[in-house]
Amino acid sequence: MDIEVNVSEGKGLRRILEVKVPASDVETEFTDAIKGLKREVKIDGFRPGKIPSNIIYAKFKKEISQSVMEKLLPEVFHLALKKADLKTSGEPELKDVHLKRGEPLTFRAILDIKPRIEPVDYKGLKLKGRPVEVTDEDVEKTVDALRDKLAVVNEVDRPSQRGDIVMVEIIKLKGGDNIGEEEDLGTSDIELDEKRTLPEFVNNLVGKSVGDTVEFSVKYPADYFDKDLANYTYLYKATIKHIREKKLPKTDEELIKALNVVNQENNEPVDPEKFREMVKNDLQEKAHRDSQRELESQAIEQITKTNQFDIPLSILEKTLEGMVQSYRHKDKREDEEKLKEKLKPVAENFIRWKYLVEAIAEKENIKVSKEEINAQRRYLHQNRDLGEEEIEKHLADWEDRMLEKKVLDFIIENAEIEDITDDDKDGEENAKGSIIITPEGR
Repeated sequence: MDIEVNVSEGKGLRRILEVKVPASDVETEFTDAIKGLKREVKIDGFRPGKIPSNIIYAKFKKEISQSVMEKLLPEVFHLALKKADLKTSGEPELKDVHLKRGEPLTFRAILDIKPRIEPVDYKGLKLKGRPVEVTDEDVEKTVDALRDKLAVVNEVDRPSQRGDIVMVEIIKLKGGDNIGEEEDLGTSDIELDEKRTLPEFVNNLVGKSVGDTVEFSVKYPADYFDKDLANYTYLYKATIKHIREKKLPKTDEELIKALNVVNQENNEPVDPEKFREMVKNDLQEKAHRDSQRELESQAIEQITKTNQFDIPLSILEKTLEGMVQSYRHKDKREDEEKLKEKLKPVAENFIRWKYLVEAIAEKENIKVSKEEINAQRRYLHQNRDLGEEEIEKHLADWEDRMLEKKVLDFIIENAEIEDITDDDKDGEENAKGSIIITPEGR
């Protein structure tokens, strides 16, 4: 098939193809479609297979044209790409399609081509990594957190005590750094524990009964995790609505039994020493994963910043649309156009990184082996209740993730990593407050 293809350049990677197929080739397709239909249809007064072509065409003109369109368009489009020596990225848009028997087939294809990338500066990156270190204090904090999760909370008829959870109606009063009007902030659960809640809340709400009202001021510390509150003083009025008591598993043995942590050999609960060893191992694994993710994040940021190139507009639009829908699902009040503008740099770097993974993998001969793919296919067959089509989709996604992991491992192995201390630990501890009241109108 001798087709005509004219290519014009749009913005960035956008290309517009003007394609023309000779009328003779179009007629061949119509003739073949009519012949195929002649063997299948039945018309009164004619023997099967002996119906004249002109009668078949007159009776089934719409169906024949549709059949020719569905067969010819994809075939011609791929021929046009080959003739123009273009590799596309994303879905093309076919416009102004003209198909009529006896005339040439013409259409325009609007598409994005795949960017040509020569990745640079991905070796010898300078990264900062946190040492994987788990202390006995970390273990005890985790054990306490597990104990707290298993707490039984019951409403009580007595004055509040430290460790209780009180439900209060909170009003922000005029005064202090609030130069606006008095504001009803609704109800909040406040845990009367200074490890979790600012001492002003705890000290003023301990010893109170249901129905009691108390007014007090809160001076938020300079290093408070919510920067909108840090260094400000606010006046509150709180009315006690409910008082609930927390009962925790008192002993390690009770905690271990409640968590159902048992020995593999005899199915008996593990002893406290073994339990803490298991907790420590889990914390070390998590710390290692977190450290690895931080290194990967730094590497991706540096490489995408260094390797700037045009990305396909169609893929950017599709990625942005997905991100916007995800964000608007959480907050429908956000303006869609403003959200797109805010997310555009994120989407661009996300897409660039995907292309860079492929380019670095090709340059460094990094591959996911057939053995690895087949092993994953066997795993999916044995452990997932999926059809063959679903398995292939899962497998394609897994292969992409595995290739990215191998590329990141290669980059980090070839990076210079400097250990840093966890300077943010205090800030993270401050973020554990069980009540957050955001000031407005200050």
